[in-house]
Amino acid sequence: MISLLNLSFALIDLCLLVYLLKMPLPKQAIIQLPRVFICALLCGMTYDNLVVASGYWFIQESWFATINIPRFYLHVLVLPFLSLFTYAIIRQSGIALGKSPLFFAFCLLVTISALAYGISHELVNLQLVEKSAFGITRMSNANSSAPMATIVTNIVTLILAGYLWRKSGWKILFLGALFIFVVNGASATQAWGFLAGNFAEIIFVLSLITTLKHFSTSTTGATQEATK
Repeated sequence: MISLLNLSFALIDLCLLVYLLKMPLPKQAIIQLPRVFICALLCGMTYDNLVVASGYWFIQESWFATINIPRFYLHVLVLPFLSLFTYAIIRQSGIALGKSPLFFAFCLLVTISALAYGISHELVNLQLVEKSAFGITRMSNANSSAPMATIVTNIVTLILAGYLWRKSGWKILFLGALFIFVVNGASATQAWGFLAGNFAEIIFVLSLITTLKHFSTSTTGATQEATK
């Protein structure tokens, strides 16, 4: 039953990916790069759910641990770019902060720091072990520590999304970031946490897609209200 739930999550992720790829957007890099980021997120989410679901049938196979490794690499290497996604949205919104080289440098520093921390703390000593919950046996990292890179990235996104809301009136990104932050925090120590996290990821990605679509027709310096 739970395997079917993971397969359902994977199908939703795949549908969102197809929708995003077909969504008409301006050709500017400031819009296309955020689309690439969301596509990478969705690819990772789809793969994660498919592999976890397949554990019901293949957990004892010798190759199963190997196909689990990309799950952890995709998470560590993709999510940190959320800070640059938020930078691109703020810049596209016309808010004066988006034109600041210091603001770009800050978002870049957060991204690089999150990447470095994730690689050194989650990938260098990656050791996969079996973990069971609700009838699903999946592979987890035996040497995992607190996901500080994810936590810091989410906090930075919350702050910047709140600023975007205050300046432009657009609150969807903030609400999506707040939702996944609260759900992941509340379910982190629960056996069902991975299921709640998968659901929260879908809601969050929907907020990213909606935000990208909303600001895709904006121009730098768009609204006078935004630059006040």
